Amino acid sequence: MKKVWVILTLAVMMMSTVSVLTEKATAVELNRSKSTWLWDTARIQTESSDILDFLLEKQIDVLYLQVNPNIEKSVYQDFIIQAQESGIEVYALDGAPQWATSKGLIDIQRFYQWVGEYQRFAGPKGSFSGVHLDIEPYLLATWSTHKNKTIVNYQKALVAAQKSAQQLGLTFTVDMPFWFDEHKYRNTFGRGVLSDWVINLTDGVTIMAYRNMAEGPNGVIQLVANELEKAQQLNKPLDIALEATQSYEADYVSFYALGEQVLLRELDKVELHYQQNSSLNGFAIHSVESWMTLKQ
Repeated sequence: MKKVWVILTLAVMMMSTVSVLTEKATAVELNRSKSTWLWDTARIQTESSDILDFLLEKQIDVLYLQVNPNIEKSVYQDFIIQAQESGIEVYALDGAPQWATSKGLIDIQRFYQWVGEYQRFAGPKGSFSGVHLDIEPYLLATWSTHKNKTIVNYQKALVAAQKSAQQLGLTFTVDMPFWFDEHKYRNTFGRGVLSDWVINLTDGVTIMAYRNMAEGPNGVIQLVANELEKAQQLNKPLDIALEATQSYEADYVSFYALGEQVLLRELDKVELHYQQNSSLNGFAIHSVESWMTLKQ
């Protein structure tokens, strides 16, 4: 009888092991998109091969490359052609808190003027695949003193940017903090939850879920729940971003001190938790500059 009990126990253990392995395999097979930001665009002038090798090593699908008008268009063209040949899409990246002010539309127009001129110069093989904006209006002093006005200016900026991207035939995506679901608006754009409005307007949103743990009340899984639910209702893609840049805000914001292996472990937990959510498009790591120096 004791022998039979041992056999049954071993069988249960083997079944549990198979179940865990199957669950892990499922996470790998999901093949989510991976993206990252490159802010120091000047590096593509001298380090293009190193950057592309790094992106390929990390299996990046989309690179958000900041627009710097001081860099020759031919440099962008050469880099984007190489990236596209490697299966990496490149989005024109820019944005600043000042874009969410009454004078911010001028900056948006200048950005799109450059992008339009570049697209005509570069041709299909060297063109941007989309636009990715990082405006962050909450960094303005008026976010505290005149929040409603700042929000409506932010909405005006995104509407103008969305229309310009549409005219150029470019995908329009933006960065958004996870806590926008805590802010409501009531203005010329109607009334509702700010995060819902942004998700509805754009072609895709990257949620800046800057926490270095997946689980718990302050973890990534819980913090992005509302946005993923809304994105699924609207059939919109949503990416979840993690931070690799050193942060002085709090110890739990970035993986800078923890390293890449911990980042990937926590990312895998998020992926497994939301594997049935059709709107989870992928994950983003901020940024190339920080990721390249992140400890293993």
